[in-house]
Amino acid sequence: MKLEVGKYVRFDNVICQIEEVEEDWLCFDIGFYNHWNELTYSMKYKEFVEEYKPKFSNNLIDLIETGDYVNGDRITQIASDYVEVCYGRDSYDFIKKENIKSIVTKEQFESMSYRVGR
Repeated sequence: MKLEVGKYVRFDNVICQIEEVEEDWLCFDIGFYNHWNELTYSMKYKEFVEEYKPKFSNNLIDLIETGDYVNGDRITQIASDYVEVCYGRDSYDFIKKENIKSIVTKEQFESMSYRVGR
C-alpha cells in the first residue's frame, strides 16, 4: 500500500496522520517519541516500516482497537462505521466515526496512569 498525505498511522503508542511525503521521509501531524525517547515529527520511510511495523489506513476507525479511548470513553466493540463505548459502570453508547473527536490508545493511557501501591 502506498503511503501518502492524509493516511492515518498507528504506531505502538499513538495514532497520527501523514502530513507530508518527501523522497524517503515522512512527516506527521503530531510529535511522538521514537525508540530513543526523542520527540520526532518525521522519519525515514525504511525506518518507519522496518522498525516500527505500523498499521496504516485511509479510514481512522480501522486503526482503533478495543481498549482504546474515544472522546474520553473506553471502547468495548468496533464496527465498520461506529465504535461502542462504555461509560460509567454498565452504560454503553455508540459513537459514529464522523463524531470521533479524540483518541487515546490503550498504550498511551497505560503509560500516563499512576499505579497506587506498586
